Order: sequence, then C-alpha cells, then structure tokens
Amino acid sequence: MSLILHIGPPKTATSYIQGCLIAARENPLENFVVANAGWYWNGHHQIPRQLSQHRVDPGTVPDSEVVSGDHLGNLRREIETFDDRDLVVSSETFSSLNRDEVGILREAIPEEVEVRIVVSVRALLVYYLSGWREWLKRGLVVPFPHDRVVGPAYFLGNWTDIVLPMAEMKEWMEKWVDAFGSDAINIFSVASSGSDPTVTWERFLEAGGVSRTEDVLELSSAVQPLNESLDAWSTEVAMLAGVEVGLNDPEWDSTRWNGLTRTECAARFAQSLNALQDRMPNEVLAHDPNLVIEDEQMNVLRDALEADVELLSEYCTMFRFIGSRDDLYDHVSIRSAERLRTYRAFSTAFPPKLYASRLVTGLRTDVFSTVES
Repeated sequence: MSLILHIGPPKTATSYIQGCLIAARENPLENFVVANAGWYWNGHHQIPRQLSQHRVDPGTVPDSEVVSGDHLGNLRREIETFDDRDLVVSSETFSSLNRDEVGILREAIPEEVEVRIVVSVRALLVYYLSGWREWLKRGLVVPFPHDRVVGPAYFLGNWTDIVLPMAEMKEWMEKWVDAFGSDAINIFSVASSGSDPTVTWERFLEAGGVSRTEDVLELSSAVQPLNESLDAWSTEVAMLAGVEVGLNDPEWDSTRWNGLTRTECAARFAQSLNALQDRMPNEVLAHDPNLVIEDEQMNVLRDALEADVELLSEYCTMFRFIGSRDDLYDHVSIRSAERLRTYRAFSTAFPPKLYASRLVTGLRTDVFSTVES
C-alpha cells in the first residue's frame, strides 16, 4: 500500500478535491480508501491540527508512538492493519506545520510504507484575489491593496498572523522535502478558471498515483465545485463595513467590542455577512467579484506578481509536475463596461452602503447582547 498525503495549500481547489474524497467514502472503491484517522465531516482530516495543538496547549505535544485515542496513533494503526489499497489523508492545514511537527508525522509512518506527498498549485493572481476575498469576508482587509503591493502576502502579513502558503512555497515546502525526500513530492496544477473542474480531480489522482478507473473518475460528477469567494455585491458590502468596524486597524481596541479579540470579532463578522448573503436574491449575488476592481488596479497587481509567478513556475519543475505550467499564469478576465453596467443594474435595489451599515449594526448587537445559557 501507499500513503497519499494531500497537503494543500489553502485556496487551491482543496474543498473540491475533498468533496470528491467525501464521495469516495460514501461509495467505497477498490483503488483507494480515505483514512478514518482524524476524519472530519467536511473532508479536512484533523491530524495536522493535533500536531500543532501544542502551540496553544504545551501539554498536548503529540508523540510518534501509538497513543490510544489520538489521530496520529490511529493513523499508524490504520496503516499497519490496512490492506493493499492506497490510503488517502487530506488537509490544507498540513501546509502550516513547522519542521518539528512534520518530523513527528514522518516518524509516525512506518519506514516501509511508500509516501506520496501531493501538492496543488494555481495561477498566483487568482490565488491572491481568492485569499484577499477570504480575509475581506472577515472584515480584516478593506481597500484593494493596489497602491501598496509589495508581495503576495502583503495584506495577510500586515493584519493577521497567517500567510498564504503558496506565495512562499519554497520556504514551507523545504521541511517536507527534508523529511520525506524530493522523490515523494508530486505537484499538480489546478485547472484554470472556466475549465472543466474534473481536470483538477484527474490531475490529483495522477499526482497521487491512483489508477484513474471509470468509477474513480465518476466521483467528480457528484461534486459541485465550491466557490466560497465573495461575489461582487458582498465584496463591496464587506469593504464598506470593514472600514466602519475597524477590524484592520493596526492597534486592536477590544474594549470597543465587549472584550473580544480581533480574531473572535472577525469570526462574528463572517457569520453576520453570511447571514446577510442568505437573504439576497441570487441574481444580485451572481456577478464576478473582480468587477469591483478597476482594470488599472488589476494591471498593477499583475505586474507586481510577475516575478513571483516565474519563481513559482521554476520551483515546480524541481519535482514531478502534473498539468500545465501555463495554468500558473494569469487567467483573470478584464472587466467590461457592459458587465459592470449589468451588475450595477441588479445592485441598485440593494445599495451596498446601506447593507454594510446594517451589517455593522447587526454585528454590534450580536457582540454586546448577553445570551443566558
């Protein structure tokens, strides 16, 4: 058997791939099995979360030895008692592990087991925009950073403790190469925007060395690609609300928010925005979020990312690479005046500024309300 570790990083079609893996658990196959150890309902295995838990609670440092009831120990037991089929573990959180944590994972896997590390990559501009909207959804980033682009992780490096892993791929991949060897690394490119998403699933299977039989390929037909990025209307609402809330202020004043930390308040912000979206007509939410970014701003970002794209493309050639390196380059369409007019026509009845104000009011009410258990 072989152990296939899909380690992300985030924003590289991981939700879609894990949707296919959920379908594989519901429809058992002869080719491979999705591991039970650390399995979570949304397809993200919890093994890396356990490995990094000691950062919060030093008493929970995992050991490579089998320990009853822990995800890492369960994985080792599952490997030792498994049949000849390949075993798959998937979580984008693997990409955030430090060198020691990756080393513990390596020690927990029997030496005789072949390990295939599977890494997904995508066009850096699309990746950056997707990440920007992810943090915008939490109120943590406000204006589009067109006038201060100094690297793909600018906005995250300034306002949060988390960076986009793919923007610093060489740095975070080194620990995996050192622990498992470069021959174990398999990188595949996510299909470009607008392409058939099943291409991404096929490339994942090839990167993992899984036989692409008809029943395996058909798993993707039951999965709708999840687009969790904000639409144009929600993007505008989040930007306007974020200014008023001040979640991206350099100094966080928790007294303004009933003692909540920035992270806790950001989570409430995301919940409130999601609730607002749920009440909006689909025709309002059906527009490309890039419409609200001016072409000039997009071109500045393209230019700023050009060197990073070349470095990423060159780095990928150091390993077994599945797909097309062309997929790593920009495929974001320039907005047209007609598309923008169409969006504005739909959003006239739902002014983003008005709903941003309602979002902030609702958030303040939520934060300061007392709920008796």
